Amino acid sequence: MRQDLRNNLLAGALCAVLWPGGQPIALGGESLTLAVLIDNEAHVPQTILKKTQLQAADVFRHAGIGTRWLECSFQEAEHRDPPGCQLPLDVPVVIVKILPKAEAQRWSGLDGGLGFCLSKDAYVLFPRAQAVAQREGVPISLVLAHTLAHEVGHSLLGAGHRRDGLMRGVLRTSEWRLAAAGQLLFTPPEARDLREGIRKLIAPQSL
Repeated sequence: MRQDLRNNLLAGALCAVLWPGGQPIALGGESLTLAVLIDNEAHVPQTILKKTQLQAADVFRHAGIGTRWLECSFQEAEHRDPPGCQLPLDVPVVIVKILPKAEAQRWSGLDGGLGFCLSKDAYVLFPRAQAVAQREGVPISLVLAHTLAHEVGHSLLGAGHRRDGLMRGVLRTSEWRLAAAGQLLFTPPEARDLREGIRKLIAPQSL
């Protein structure tokens, strides 16, 4: 049912953007934009979600990628047609689902991971993000933003982690301190590969 819904959404008209995100830092005169659709199954408060979007947008902006932010409840969309569930046709889209405790428990075998990527969709485990925020003494929005960006990175780059930067396999206290200072970003090679991943998504749309 959800897969059928996702396919139907991809045929939808251009939708209203909840928050336009940051303009990318121009790299070689090129401007790339990625739409991120959030299915907030965990019912994260809007104030936290907006801060999450702002912080994640800044991470992508430093990688030369602009962002559009949308929200859609897939459960609601099975019964009605919320405006946020119509996906844009002019830019690539990655779907991010923020999972509540009941759903997150199904993925207990992830060895403490904060999220995962499955069939190009990204998933964030909200209870684990809360635990990290409490342990490290950082805002929950900060943890959500960097987890979201990391998993969207997997959606574009595929499986596997890098030695440095946001695509490390494990983020330690030192990385969360960098995040709090706005310095935990995609490395230049990661940013280059992300932009190439977006270009590959754009190419079929232009045919």
